[in-house]
Amino acid sequence: MIVVADRFSGKLTLPEQDVVAVDLEISPDALTLRADSVLIGTWPIKYCRVSKLDASTYRISVDGEVVSFEPDDTRQFAIVAAQRFKASSLADRINVVRTVDAPAEDQDEEESVAKAGPPVDLSVLKSPILGVLAVVVVVVFAGVWLVNAVFADEPVTTTPVSLEGTSPSAAVPPTSAFDLEPSLLVVEWNRVAREFGSDLLIRDALPRGSFDTQLAPLISLQGTTDDEGDVRSLVVVADPSGDVDSDQATIATWGIALTVADPSLTERDRRDILAEMGLDVRFPQLGGLDGETTRNGIRYTMKFFESFSSVLLTIAPEA
Repeated sequence: MIVVADRFSGKLTLPEQDVVAVDLEISPDALTLRADSVLIGTWPIKYCRVSKLDASTYRISVDGEVVSFEPDDTRQFAIVAAQRFKASSLADRINVVRTVDAPAEDQDEEESVAKAGPPVDLSVLKSPILGVLAVVVVVVFAGVWLVNAVFADEPVTTTPVSLEGTSPSAAVPPTSAFDLEPSLLVVEWNRVAREFGSDLLIRDALPRGSFDTQLAPLISLQGTTDDEGDVRSLVVVADPSGDVDSDQATIATWGIALTVADPSLTERDRRDILAEMGLDVRFPQLGGLDGETTRNGIRYTMKFFESFSSVLLTIAPEA
């Protein structure tokens, strides 16, 4: 197996404020520093973190020691750093590439490969970089049917849930995710998913603070909690480089997330919210999404990050 490493020249500022000209090499597994071709050290990338200081300088934590690095090629370093420093927080990695200007590229429509099924813009395809292969879960997608089920007025009924000992009138109405702690979020999410006939289930125990769980090979759910331990935000991270079934599963996941966040939403409400953020459920274009809307005191933000090849749907109560 060939290991691809990217090397960047630049200035490294040490904790003592000494400035050294270095070559910084980033591979999928290691961070290596050299000065005048002399090896300074190599560290596992999983113990290193990156964040942005200013437009041209980055803070790097190398096994607990913090230095700053000013690369000669700021744009390419930002892209590679955001992809490979997976121990960094998602917010830091997004901030690293947030202000990077993408180079102008001529798009030749004749060179694009059309996908079977609904049209989806896959003009930029990169490998998933958010740990989406950490846990392999076999999920059978039902394609367009699954999306129709999630965005139907009446959920698809599967095996009835036994409520022995509880009368129908005593049933507790659905509660917003933002009134639940993570353990109860798991229960509510899985209940909604099963009602829609979906296998996009949370299979992990979610901790307080921050959590990250994989729903499908190219789809993960992240979130945070407040000081009381209730869910404060939800983020669905999806890679649009999969096949049609994967894209349909992504849209179905968004529908589940919207329902869990606000159980009062109707099928039309869910479609309208996605439409207001730029997505037409009937003819979805997952690349290039960039929109925001608010409904019933909850803010929904959709953003496509080209450097990540990822679409992020963020849901949180209005401040």
